[in-house]
Amino acid sequence: MRKTNSVVPEVRQEFLAKQCLQVRDLTGSVAEIGVYKGGTAQILADYLPMKLIHLFDTFEGMPPTNPEFDIHEPGDFADTSLEAVQALLKDRDNVEFWPGWFPESAEGLTDLRFCLVHVDVDIYESTKAAIELFWPRLVEGGIMVFDDYNAPRCPGTNKAVDEYFDTWQSIEVSGPNKRYGTRCVKNEVRDGEV
Repeated sequence: MRKTNSVVPEVRQEFLAKQCLQVRDLTGSVAEIGVYKGGTAQILADYLPMKLIHLFDTFEGMPPTNPEFDIHEPGDFADTSLEAVQALLKDRDNVEFWPGWFPESAEGLTDLRFCLVHVDVDIYESTKAAIELFWPRLVEGGIMVFDDYNAPRCPGTNKAVDEYFDTWQSIEVSGPNKRYGTRCVKNEVRDGEV
């Protein structure tokens, strides 16, 4: 795997790359919610050049957070910009940027289906919104990766994932190591999903 500028540890970068290889032959696009400086977006774009990669971020730092569930504060991760990430990914023609507050920034996605969604938002409300928007649009066999699951500084991520998937019997959950990060594989499409 080529070097990226990601702050995500190498073991989780490799885990994400493996997920890319698993979905190569599935239909659907790819989304990343929480792009920051674009390191993991590089992995998605490089490993899935045949897929359109939708990148969602404020590119201005963390949105409002809930101190009951979240340790991060508004404005954390503000040391990035849309222009910097666009410059990093300028040679990749398979990326589309959706700047702004999520999920409002995703209003144009109503008919799209996805095979892989990488969620790296660190906080409860954004994780919950990502699951609610993308899980119903995930194709059978599609994967959602939650980079911050079990991360000590991201308890809101666990809360959102555990609440949503508590009723799902037909998903596969696994992670890159015993520390943190996980994926959920969609093994069936329920009635009423896109």
